[in-house]
Amino acid sequence: MLTVFVTAVGLATLLGLVLVYPWGGPPEAAQQGFSAGVEERFGGEITRVVDLADGGTQAGFLLPGARELRVDVDLDDGRQLTIETVDETGSFTVGKAVLVQQVSSPGTDPVYAIVDFPRGLPIAALVTVFALAVIALGRWQGVRALVGLGASALLIVGVLVPALLSGTDATLLALVVSLAVMYVTLPLSHGWSMTTRAAMAGTAVALLVTIGLALLAVEVATLTGLSSEDVQLVRFATGTDLDVRGLLLAGFIIGTLGVLDDVTVSQASTVAALRRANPAIGDRAVFTEALRVGRDHIAATVNTLFLAYAGAALPLLILFSIGGAPITETLTSELVAQEVVRTVVGSLGLIMAVPLTTAIAAATVDATAAVLHDHGHDHSPDNDHSPDNDHDHSDHPADPTHPTGPPPPAVGPQQEGEEPPRPWEDSLRDAYGLGEGPSQQGRGQL
Repeated sequence: MLTVFVTAVGLATLLGLVLVYPWGGPPEAAQQGFSAGVEERFGGEITRVVDLADGGTQAGFLLPGARELRVDVDLDDGRQLTIETVDETGSFTVGKAVLVQQVSSPGTDPVYAIVDFPRGLPIAALVTVFALAVIALGRWQGVRALVGLGASALLIVGVLVPALLSGTDATLLALVVSLAVMYVTLPLSHGWSMTTRAAMAGTAVALLVTIGLALLAVEVATLTGLSSEDVQLVRFATGTDLDVRGLLLAGFIIGTLGVLDDVTVSQASTVAALRRANPAIGDRAVFTEALRVGRDHIAATVNTLFLAYAGAALPLLILFSIGGAPITETLTSELVAQEVVRTVVGSLGLIMAVPLTTAIAAATVDATAAVLHDHGHDHSPDNDHSPDNDHDHSDHPADPTHPTGPPPPAVGPQQEGEEPPRPWEDSLRDAYGLGEGPSQQGRGQL
């Protein structure tokens, strides 16, 4: 049943991608304002910096600590330019590489401005270190995770963004793309095991509930999505009637998906680990034990969500702290309320995902499936080895029913009052608190 559900949702997701993808490409933007001209960027290097002090054209309009400069720049194509600019961070120094933007409009002279610094090399180095670290720890699983990361970026940049510009319903689009990301990343990172399928089912259902909560919260809280300057800039630059409220919802959904994946995979993997430790454990017992882990995970994740949003909005928090407005007014302003709703909706989705995924995994991931997930090959009774026997038999007790099993370990004289040696299975069960082995029969499993 689980496989049928996951497969059906996967086929629906594939059909949804076909339907929402803008096959004709996004419409041409009705360019306005600064986007009406032809823009080009050139690399260059600063050769001279002159502080204009009080002689600049922007004197009296500068922020504290900013300087108005006249900068000579040698472009990579051989041209030499003199550009007046404002340095707010002290970054303009002789020898510094810069990016110069040229804006040309019909009937006017080109206008030049220093707009950024080239960062290709340091960013590439940082990404390379990250990729090598992932591969060093995760090996082939790390490689697959990186492939999944690239596929996620491709789906968001290549499908979500152009479809939003084409006017596709943002909520439906975010759901389809989120599910597509899940169907690519989870199997790539964790394999097509029963554990992964349980996590995918939990994620899909939790995602639907999260979307419903987000729709309700945005409507009840009357969030418009217009509080962000980035949204206003997009509307101005494209000249299109962008669904800003839908864009806000899409951001909620995409942002929640990454944490949902983390929680659901962790819960399904916890169930699999409990099954491996004690194949005889019942469904109710494994659900209870895994849910204890889930509670700890949720407590940490909710705090992580808040800190992530607070970090992104730190300048805004500083602005409100010096504004002198009452705390209730600050918290209910759209800029802050938007982040509050985002945190609460995401957290509710996570809270619902933990017991749901745990229940699905407890009902579908048995001991055989758990071992398959762990080792990647068949440990069924028809195979040459059972779940209790791995490749290395050096620590296993003798099995009288298995003539090829290793001899029992030598046991020295037992001292009075000393607990007799116990098989490794019993020690493992004790370590996990999962029950007792043959040496302590009659005391129950949990």
